[in-house]
Order: sequence, then C-alpha cells, then structure tokens
Amino acid sequence: MYLNTHQRVRAPILPVLAASLLMSVLTAAAQEAAPAKPIEKALAPLQEKAEADKIEPASVEALEAMGAYLADLKNFTLKSDFETQMALDNDQVIDITGTTNYEVRRPDGLRATVESELGSREFIYDGKQLTVVDPPDKVYGRAEVAPTIKGMLEQVSYHLGIDLPLSDLFNFGTPDAAENIITEGFLVSSAKVDDIPVKHWAYRTAGKDFELWIQDGDTPLPLRVVVLDDTIPARPRFEANLEWAPNVEVASSEFEFTPPDDYEEIGFVMQTAEAGEPAK
Repeated sequence: MYLNTHQRVRAPILPVLAASLLMSVLTAAAQEAAPAKPIEKALAPLQEKAEADKIEPASVEALEAMGAYLADLKNFTLKSDFETQMALDNDQVIDITGTTNYEVRRPDGLRATVESELGSREFIYDGKQLTVVDPPDKVYGRAEVAPTIKGMLEQVSYHLGIDLPLSDLFNFGTPDAAENIITEGFLVSSAKVDDIPVKHWAYRTAGKDFELWIQDGDTPLPLRVVVLDDTIPARPRFEANLEWAPNVEVASSEFEFTPPDDYEEIGFVMQTAEAGEPAK
C-alpha cells in the first residue's frame, strides 16, 4: 500500500522536529551549566574593579612613589621602543613603530632622537633654545623657549604642536602629576618586564586610559606604558617599553647643535602666539 503525499511529508518531519527541540533544550541547559572559561574567571575580579569607579589608595601611592623618584633623577638616559596608532583621513587606523632615545640633564638640558617608519627627528634643548633637526631632509628650526625642560615641553606643544613621545613623564613629581587627575585606579597584577618584577596598574582620567608597569623595590621606574586616548573617536593607542640608565653623566656637548654646511634653517609654523612667551 502506498502512503499519500500528505502522509509522506509529515511522517518523517515529526520525529525530526521533536529531536531538534530536544537538542535545543539540552544545548541551552548545557550552556547555562557550563563553567566560565579560564580567561573569564581570571578577568572577573578586574571587571569588578573597573566597574567600581573608584581609586584604590595603593594606586595613588604607586604614582606618588614613582613621581618622587623620577623628579629626583637629575641626569639620566632613556631608551624606548614604541608603537602608536594614527587615524587617516578615511578613519582607517594604522600602527607606526619606532624608537626614542632621551639624554637628560635637569633642569635645562635635553636631547631626544625619535626614529619611526615616518622618518626621524632630533630635539636639542639647551635651556634657551629648542632646535628641531630633520636629518633626512637636511633642515632644522630653532625657537626661543622656556628655561626648564617641563616648561619647554608644554610651550612647544601649545604653540608649535610639537609633542615628544613620553613627554608626560616630566609631569610626574609636579603639581601636574597624574595622581591629581585620575578618576579610577587599581592594581591589575604582579608581573615581569624583561624578567624585572613589576606591578601592573590601570588608571583612568577624564580623557585617557593608561597603564603603567612600575618596577618593584627602591627604584620605582615605569618600565612599560600603554595609553588610550578617549578624546579621539578612534581611541588611538600608544605603548612603549622603557629602558632606563639613571644617574649617568651627560656631556654638555649633547645639548649643542652646529648645523652642517649643507643643512638649511627653516621657520616653525606657529599654532598660537609667539613660542618665545615662556610657559608658566
């Protein structure tokens, strides 16, 4: 005997539907009962801290100790490998890598060399003038600036749009230090940077999120830094590993620049009033 069309369609579908519904119920139950993944379990305490919108006292103490130590460094060199994001006009974000080398003699001597995929620059400051050198194009510019490193950095950022990588480090240990403006701060974990024990701290301000890996012990140097800029829709990210040589003598000649004969002096494009007005 032959089954009619209606019977031939319905007969196999009913058990399939029943099995499908049963599998859906079993799958849902299994998902509800499934244990959290290891990474989720590890992040749970950090998620709770991040949502608490509070500042752990130890996070402020860590910034203050680091700032006091940095402010007390009169002479030092600093090398860093960095990676930063840049947004193009079409909103595409690209990563740029490079290196920065600082030679510092407080209060009025600084030489910084920045090399990246986009080119290289030298910044030479002698307490009176900042000279910016572009070796590939064989040009340089000079501006009269404030008599301290911190004042000079603030001044050229505001007037000339020149921002040196890691220049915020010179704010620590001053009234402009980050501990005075953070809205959140907590300990992420103990960790190591190049086998050196550190504490990994996370912070938030009104405009930026940043993380610091601060060396344990009596030399609380920042060995790694990550910054996310919330003031820009693309939230560009900057990260750097830092290698310090504290309390080393830096020769005065490092803060001098004599242009080669084939170099041309050019003027700066001013963004505000004259750069010669010292920053307060």
